[in-house]
Amino acid sequence: WPARHPKADRPLIAFDVAVMLEPMTLIGTVIGVFLNATFPQWLITVLLVALLGYTANKTIAKARAAWAKEDKAIAARNADASKNAPLLPSADTEAAQNAANGGSSADGSGNDGAAPSSAQSEALSRLLAKER
Repeated sequence: WPARHPKADRPLIAFDVAVMLEPMTLIGTVIGVFLNATFPQWLITVLLVALLGYTANKTIAKARAAWAKEDKAIAARNADASKNAPLLPSADTEAAQNAANGGSSADGSGNDGAAPSSAQSEALSRLLAKER
């Protein structure tokens, strides 16, 4: 008769938790109705705004902590990736680039005075970042 949980061998509703929470919910409702009838409207408004400010502050603090944790994980992942990458292209990579460019230049750089390739730029950026 009661609905069962689709992935676990238990009822869909945790009745033991409901039995524990429902009396507290009813007591809070009774107290709230009493205070609403007793306190002036401005005091209720101030208390609700204070409660909203408190909960918003806690939410923002948790969001900032999660953001900082994610940033730290991303920075660690990027640091690991840059450690594993070679700082400069290997001789095999340069030879392949020279062959693709139609040979090497007179100074042996392979780029014939043109702007550095993206691989060379990335290697230089990693080297400079490591020096800092």
